[in-house]
Amino acid sequence: MESIVFEILPPPATWGSEKTTHYCKQIANMLRSQNILSVSIPEVVEEHRTGNRQEIFHPKIDVQHFATLLKHHHHALIPIPYKISVRMPLQEFGEWIEQIYEKGTRHLVIVGGEAHSIDYPGYTVIEAIAFIKKHYPEMKVGAITIFTRPGETERIIEKMKAGADFFFSQIIFEAANMKVVLLNLSRQCKKAGVAMPKIFLSLAIASKIKDIEFMHWLGVEFPSAVLAYLTEEQEKNVEFRSIEVMDMLLDEIFHFIHKEKIDVGFNIEHVMYSNLLLSHKLLKKIKQRIAEE
Repeated sequence: MESIVFEILPPPATWGSEKTTHYCKQIANMLRSQNILSVSIPEVVEEHRTGNRQEIFHPKIDVQHFATLLKHHHHALIPIPYKISVRMPLQEFGEWIEQIYEKGTRHLVIVGGEAHSIDYPGYTVIEAIAFIKKHYPEMKVGAITIFTRPGETERIIEKMKAGADFFFSQIIFEAANMKVVLLNLSRQCKKAGVAMPKIFLSLAIASKIKDIEFMHWLGVEFPSAVLAYLTEEQEKNVEFRSIEVMDMLLDEIFHFIHKEKIDVGFNIEHVMYSNLLLSHKLLKKIKQRIAEE
């Protein structure tokens, strides 16, 4: 897998074939222009979180079907679909894994539920990872890491023990929590004599207040000073200031990984369909930063 992954929202099921085809071509052209092959595809479902969702939920097409459509326009793509394992009954999950494996998928990210209070029918993240590694050992399986969550280093290690090969972080707008988790993880991996997994830092640029509100609803945490700076003039400077914040964050990230010699990757998200071109700018910015190292 490459050091940069471009995360693409699957299109709504209500889009017609012409609009979906245009979307796929646009993505394929962006990826070719930057020589990026790895594409993560989140499974977007209606979630039961606290607070009001600002964006109306529209059912999306299946992640594997979307991966097939993308590969039709860019044959060399490496799709990395997400699957929320807890939502799928055990037998159905096993059948789904077999289907995507037969279609050539060799990378997958397992995601858990959004609420502990819900009685889900499927495998937990750790159970799902162990199941896949038992039956399809050559598959590269990833999981999600949330740097602000208590005991996150231990959570990562438990998933590693189950067979997790890599991790995508939740979108970050500050580096302090990331540094603590990765330093702790690096030390524990060295102590145990095991290789540290590749951690992909998820980044996104906001262009509107509603982007920030939606990310906050998804669980993304904004430092109070950053949030105030991004929103103090409402819509006027959200995008410009978001890029400023991202530049400062990248400065901090690259200084940290260079100093500590920790190998990280980047997962570039667009969050909203309207921000696809903006995420392309972020992709180019990060590629340039990597080239300068």
